[in-house]
Amino acid sequence: MHRQVTFDKMDEAEREKFGAHCKKLGTTPDEFIKSWAGSSVKSVENGWEGFKQCAVALHSNWGFTFPLDAERARGKVLIKVARGDELRPGMGEYLAQNYASSEFTVGEGGHISGIYTLNEDIAYLIPQIIKF
Repeated sequence: MHRQVTFDKMDEAEREKFGAHCKKLGTTPDEFIKSWAGSSVKSVENGWEGFKQCAVALHSNWGFTFPLDAERARGKVLIKVARGDELRPGMGEYLAQNYASSEFTVGEGGHISGIYTLNEDIAYLIPQIIKF
């Protein structure tokens, strides 16, 4: 299922970036996907209770009342979305419009592009954090 929804939808440019990322990790795309699937299975091998609680946690009251103006915002947040992410369309834009101290950026790729842009994102964030 992960493969069809996430990986099989990558265009050629993203496949190349994903392949390069896997190579840096010392693996192949197929091995990476197999490992990811194995981790998913392992996370529920002793029961589904944690998984079943995800929806409850995600839909619970986290203390946010939108819109979060400057007075209620808890701190600066970087919201990065991928241009080709079809799984969560509009979510990043919604959060950026409703969270006063957010910075919104759009990157290339699809739903999983964050796994191979994480180092760039951290390199961008470190100077931002040091300013505080």
